[in-house]
Amino acid sequence: MFSLRQNLFLLLLIGLMLLGMGFFDQFADARVIVPPEAIAQRVKAYVQQTTELSSPDETLIVELIKLPDKPIELEGETLEVFVEDHRVTPIPWHTIVSVVFTTEAGREQIGVPIKVQVEKSVWVAKKLIRAKSALTHADVSQQRRRLGHEYDYAVAADETISEYAAAINISPGQVLDVRQVKKKPAVANQQAVTILMKAHGGVNIKMSGTALQDGAVGDTIKVSQTTRDHKTKIYTGQVIKNRLVLVKL
Repeated sequence: MFSLRQNLFLLLLIGLMLLGMGFFDQFADARVIVPPEAIAQRVKAYVQQTTELSSPDETLIVELIKLPDKPIELEGETLEVFVEDHRVTPIPWHTIVSVVFTTEAGREQIGVPIKVQVEKSVWVAKKLIRAKSALTHADVSQQRRRLGHEYDYAVAADETISEYAAAINISPGQVLDVRQVKKKPAVANQQAVTILMKAHGGVNIKMSGTALQDGAVGDTIKVSQTTRDHKTKIYTGQVIKNRLVLVKL
């Protein structure tokens, strides 16, 4: 039988052996390590999930301008990560994403600057297009482009390009912009048009008239119609196709 002193010495010896094997270190020195690559994935996923685009054709491109030079290290075993940004526009074109790391033993916060672009299919000029020229497929091509905060001004590839004319000179390689092109009028000022009168009760009457304004399909314009007793009436209607204006009574 061992004496009490011997038993205590034996327990101390076993403890020293286990300590040397690192048995207690896993509890006394627990740490979590978050590499920069994991931070990048979390920030990109956050921006993608919290940003709403207007078309299925559009893709959000998130570029991280700067990441931490080394991993984030915190004492503890359980990690929680909270991510947010303080955007002033629906799409955070340039902003800093705040990432907070918390364990039961520590907390650290970093800011990750990002740049965002929207990639979409658009019409691009293949050659110089002169102002007032009607656009044709020989002038343009469809391309996917990465665009900045004015991306919604670009003429999307699902638009019918033959409906447009250049308002100014457009250089080769330039993305068509709705501020630089306009839809060709389906009705021209002082042009003879057909007026489709839609009265209550489902009665439709067609008559001849004259457009008093230019108008593309969907535009609201004024038209005139001369009666049999030579009186002129002015109506407001909507252009529904070439030289046809719908007037609802």
